[in-house]
Order: sequence, then structure tokens, then C-alpha cells
Amino acid sequence: MDITSPTGPPSSGIKIGGRGRRRGGFSFVELLCVVAIVALMGNLLFPAMQAARSRAQSTVCAANLHQLGVALALSSADNNNHYPEVENNPAQPIYPPSAGAQSLALTFQPYGITPKMLQCPADVLGPNYAAQTGSSYQWRPFLDNELVGAPDLYFGTAIIPVSSSRICVAFDYTPVHRNRQNRLYGDGHVIFH
Repeated sequence: MDITSPTGPPSSGIKIGGRGRRRGGFSFVELLCVVAIVALMGNLLFPAMQAARSRAQSTVCAANLHQLGVALALSSADNNNHYPEVENNPAQPIYPPSAGAQSLALTFQPYGITPKMLQCPADVLGPNYAAQTGSSYQWRPFLDNELVGAPDLYFGTAIIPVSSSRICVAFDYTPVHRNRQNRLYGDGHVIFH
């Protein structure tokens, strides 16, 4: 006796001839949706990533200036507690050759300052004063040869001693950190201003 199902042979789940099951993968519309979502997420994250990069550059710059402050303290100890004479731009000197003033790099090289430490990452990507003058940081020449603990400032005919913690010694040439600058003060502290 032959027993067969009234509906025919058992099915394996795949239809032969005609439309079968859908194969794995994405349709074109699904692929476009995924690309649009990824692009939207990228646009939302891009400003946050730029801000984080800018903060990182500012932190590296502040660390460079702090190291310059340490070198300044060591240099002044060797210079009878006086600020050294520094030429901001050796290509356009402000001191006569007899003064012996040197660039920031040469002045503080014996105290561990390297040319890389005198390069602000934001300056190197922007105006690049490091390439023009040898340093991303400008030195205040009115401090040259002044006493480190209490330099004298000249206001007209008056001479006023000022605490070194209030005197900005070196700073970014331009405000490259979100329109602000890092500044090194005479006592070695650095602020973002």
C-alpha cells in the first residue's frame, strides 16, 4: 500500500522554480540608510573631536612653556638671579652683537630645552612662527637683565618693582588656542588666557 500525503512530498523549505527565500545581504535602500546614519554620526562627532584636538594642542603648549619656566629658573640661578638676554627673532636682532643675546633655543639649550619644546602644535599647523623665528613663543625683552625675584618696570620716570608672579615672561605669538594664548609667568606658572 502506497501512502502519500495529499499535498505531495515533504518540503525542504526552498521553493524550486519561482521566487525563493531571500538571500543574505543588504538591499540598496538599506545600504543607503546605513551610509546616511554613519555620515550623520560623523557630522555630530566632528566638532567634539576638533575641540578635543584643540585642547590637547593647548595642553602640549602649556607643558612646553612650563619646561621653559624650569629652564628659566636654572638659567637665572647661573646668571646671578637675573633674566637672560634673549633675541626673539635672530633674523631681526634688537640687541647689538656685543650684547651676546641669543635665541630662546640657544639661550636655554644648556638647561634641556630642545627646538621641539619651542614649537606649539597649534602654531606649527597655523601661522608657524616656529619656522620663521625658531620658536612659537615670544619673549618679553623688557625683562632682560632684570632681577628675577622683583624686576623693575619703568612707567615714565617712575621705577616700580613688581612680583615675578605678575610678569608674563613668554607667550604664544598669536592666540592660536581658540583665540586664546598660553602664558608663562616669571615664577614658572602657566595660564591659558
